[in-house]
Amino acid sequence: MSFEQGSWSASVASSELVAEDEYRGSVTIQLLTGEPTSLGIGQDAVDGEGIQLRVPGDSVEIRGAQARDAINGITASSTSGGGYQES
Repeated sequence: MSFEQGSWSASVASSELVAEDEYRGSVTIQLLTGEPTSLGIGQDAVDGEGIQLRVPGDSVEIRGAQARDAINGITASSTSGGGYQES
């Protein structure tokens, strides 16, 4: 099993944080700085909907088929940033 890490940034338009990967088993996403961030799995992120990372330190682990989809993020204002680890 291999682990890969990366960083991401989100703003007021839905953007891809983690690319689709048909071989990924799980991915953990963490908010490190900035604004609350809404996540969309396999679809555009919509502010205030889906999984919410509200304060720096919040994280979520996604496993199985959903972990293979692209993960998108959006903020209500300004920007946010974070990191991810996938396996």
